[in-house]
Amino acid sequence: MSDIEINRRLRSGDATAFEIVFKNYYSRLLGFAKVFVSDNIFAEDLVQNVFAALWLKREEIDVEKPISSYLMKMTKNVCLDYLKHQVVISKYENEIRKTDIQQLYYFDFLDNKMSPDLEVELTKSILQTAELLPEKCKAVFCMRWIDGFKNREIAEKLNISSTMVEKHLAKGMSIFKKSFKNDSRMLFFFLSLVIQNS
Repeated sequence: MSDIEINRRLRSGDATAFEIVFKNYYSRLLGFAKVFVSDNIFAEDLVQNVFAALWLKREEIDVEKPISSYLMKMTKNVCLDYLKHQVVISKYENEIRKTDIQQLYYFDFLDNKMSPDLEVELTKSILQTAELLPEKCKAVFCMRWIDGFKNREIAEKLNISSTMVEKHLAKGMSIFKKSFKNDSRMLFFFLSLVIQNS
């Protein structure tokens, strides 16, 4: 079944088409959500909310566009809403002062407005962490999240399968998350790169 046919059937309320989309994209979206949310249970809840919203808003689906793009955008938005909520809770519970992490929270990721010195510092840290990755994994990771290539383009350029691209990205994400788990500044900055290149 083609993507357009799936989209058409989904728009019309076809439960089978919805089940196909769920099976095809749940794992991928869960992996994407885990980039933002370290807690697996919360990540799973957020992805389930995405599919619930997809069904409720199915009539808004553009049949000519890949459903994957629509789902990725929805997942990104619910994850960012979750993170913003967590920051607000932390602010009021701990009465934290404004630090670099807050500056990163309030700055507009898509407009890329931050101090040049801070951006250089954080970019340097990301590149240093990338050096910890195996060679092929590093190439795939940098092409995806720093250079902005899509998975299909990476597969073509490196002459590997899209599945292998996804495996390299998952491995890279795991290493980056471990490296940044105690550095909120790095986590937010890295998320800004992911958002810009999604």
